[in-house]
Amino acid sequence: ETGAQMPVRFSIHKDEVSLTIDTSGDGLHKRGYRRNSNDAPLKETLAAGMCDIARIFPDTQFFDPFCGSGTLVIEAALKAANIAPGLRRYFAAERFDFIPIEVWQRERTRAQDLIRHNIDFKAQGFDIDPKCVELTMQNAKKAGVEKYVKAAVADIKDFTPPKERCLTITNPPYGERIKSDDMEALYDEIGTMLKNEFKGYNAWVISENNDTFDKIGLKPSLKYPILNGALECELRQYVIFAGTYSEFRKEGRSVKNENFRGEAKQKFLRSRFEPTAVEGDAAKEETRSERPARSAANREGRKFESKERR
Repeated sequence: ETGAQMPVRFSIHKDEVSLTIDTSGDGLHKRGYRRNSNDAPLKETLAAGMCDIARIFPDTQFFDPFCGSGTLVIEAALKAANIAPGLRRYFAAERFDFIPIEVWQRERTRAQDLIRHNIDFKAQGFDIDPKCVELTMQNAKKAGVEKYVKAAVADIKDFTPPKERCLTITNPPYGERIKSDDMEALYDEIGTMLKNEFKGYNAWVISENNDTFDKIGLKPSLKYPILNGALECELRQYVIFAGTYSEFRKEGRSVKNENFRGEAKQKFLRSRFEPTAVEGDAAKEETRSERPARSAANREGRKFESKERR
């Protein structure tokens, strides 16, 4: 036989068999930039979904105190710069004779044209392991976002937060593959760091859904059930405020936001939970409010939320 190979996959559900042609080759979660990783990396697609929920903008200041091999900081940078996740990888369908090569060339050129340049996005990753910090910068370079990413060695106990207003999304140790010597003490330290250093900001933390997660000691405003491989996890949002929760409630405020969805939710979060805009920030906030509500990233975020509601 001649011509391109076409991998065929099949699935069996009860008495139904499905046959499909594999057009991707390697799984779509493989972006092509992470040939090396630490012991328990997030899948790139999971990290991208977390960034969609938290919402990444071209002027976001992003922070991850447990960066590992850099998946979260890199996926956030790809979102901010509007870089297509498959731009630097190969697809099995590129060898199919019935798809002209000009189609692939045209779409890659179009994706290149849609990249945002000269954005204000910054991502900072920190990890206690120097090898992870090195991996983060290597992978950021392979992904083409090294100019937006910085990484440094730091212990969560000794951490000093950035001065700029920032969004935190992080994936601390959990599960069987990676353990801290004292998991409860680690999560208590995470809660202390967030409470003392990130007043007025939002933080998103993914971890295994168990008692250790609750040691953070903060009341989550949102909980998204998520499967990280075979582990039943949750992505929790924390609204960090000064003082006690009772004082916060006396002001008529609440961390609960079950009624917020889509753009209404984002407007509320900005008006109630983000720091008061300082000089020079007003233009950025106006720019955010004018962004198209039906962008691709927003549509993906709404799909993710609808699945969670079901």
